[in-house]
Amino acid sequence: MFFFIIYNTRLQNPYYANQLVDIKVKITDLDIKNIYIDKLLEEINSSIKLEF
Repeated sequence: MFFFIIYNTRLQNPYYANQLVDIKVKITDLDIKNIYIDKLLEEINSSIKLEF
């Protein structure tokens, strides 16, 4: 809700519009890192299982 209010009231101002883009990019970047970490953990777990 907070995000939506900022989006509506401040989008006309280029500074705030750029800030929103930065926030969206950071969120996407975090999602990608989380997916990568999950895959990495799967690889580690499967290789540990093979050793025993």
